[in-house]
Amino acid sequence: MNYRKTSIEILLTFFISYFIYGLVDYSVFSISEWDQDKLVNLIHTWSTLFSSYLIFNTLLKSAFIRWKNISIKKLILLLFCISIIVLLWIINTEYLFYKFYYNISSFREETTFFDFDLPITIVLLTIGSLFFYQKYYVQPLMEEKNNANQNSERLTATKGKKQVFIEIKDIAVVYLENEMVWIQTLVGEKYHTDYTLSSILSKLDTSLFFRLNRQVIVSKVSIKEFEKLEFQKLQVSLVVDSHYNKPIIVSKYNAPAFKKWLTNSA
Repeated sequence: MNYRKTSIEILLTFFISYFIYGLVDYSVFSISEWDQDKLVNLIHTWSTLFSSYLIFNTLLKSAFIRWKNISIKKLILLLFCISIIVLLWIINTEYLFYKFYYNISSFREETTFFDFDLPITIVLLTIGSLFFYQKYYVQPLMEEKNNANQNSERLTATKGKKQVFIEIKDIAVVYLENEMVWIQTLVGEKYHTDYTLSSILSKLDTSLFFRLNRQVIVSKVSIKEFEKLEFQKLQVSLVVDSHYNKPIIVSKYNAPAFKKWLTNSA
């Protein structure tokens, strides 16, 4: 369980609830004027908002687990249906609260639900739907597009008198040697390039490539193994014979990040 995320959600929904309740009763912003009714109403507003958020989020996540690939039309329909479910939940909790705590006889005439609570609820559900639409559809779509662009991008390099284009997915190692930057492919071919190591790294997917030190960038698929050296350093071996004439060393400062990247741990 992600306690940090849950704590943020609790605090965020509480402050939103506090603000919403304050729109109905300004005196809630003055703690000296608090009484039992104000406290109970605030807790009720927060618990309703937080439980509604959990229902919305849980149903949406469950749908995404069940349907691996979801179209935009299905997502919009899903958000609408979940919003209706949450709206019915809120109406019922509000009715029960007013019925049992305030002992009202008319939900419409004796409460502000239809004049204030319901419009605010619809606004929040709309904002929530747009947020989840962006989170679960737009953002993954943009990431997929960026990854596709990265994977299809090529680097220019030189071999002899010829200028060639190297697919990023074919790169095994990039290294600096004799003040020149070299690219070696997974099949062992070696090319010179005018790029700097930093500019090349900016074009690479950092989940697939790692800068081991000031001289070397490697791809994950090119790594055969690594061994521990003294002073917590690591020496990396590649699946291809590297043209780099020095041992490929990871400093003790980069070693934890390298192992974390290599194992895909969060």
